[in-house]
Amino acid sequence: MSSSQIKSNLKAARECIAQKDYKKALEITKKILSFEPGNYNAQVFAGVSLLNLGVYDESEKAYQEAIQLNPANALAWQGLVNLFEKTGDLQKLKDASFSLADIYLQR
Repeated sequence: MSSSQIKSNLKAARECIAQKDYKKALEITKKILSFEPGNYNAQVFAGVSLLNLGVYDESEKAYQEAIQLNPANALAWQGLVNLFEKTGDLQKLKDASFSLADIYLQR
């Protein structure tokens, strides 16, 4: 998959998420990640899709993988905050919120 194809697929995944077609967005992100496992945006999009499909453990895993790729980017941390709010995991919510706050303080 070429760089332009990856960009095109990321755009398609973003549009699917906007249209709440999380299953299709997940299919697209899995395709991207099979060619480029280190794609931060694809990991975040996978996390969003999995969260909205109710696959919480896999969503957390996708967000954590994105964070490992780029810990200073707030998107994956925001996704974790949303996930932990939805699941009611207060300890993880607190930890993710503090990490997100640290990112904003460093800007």
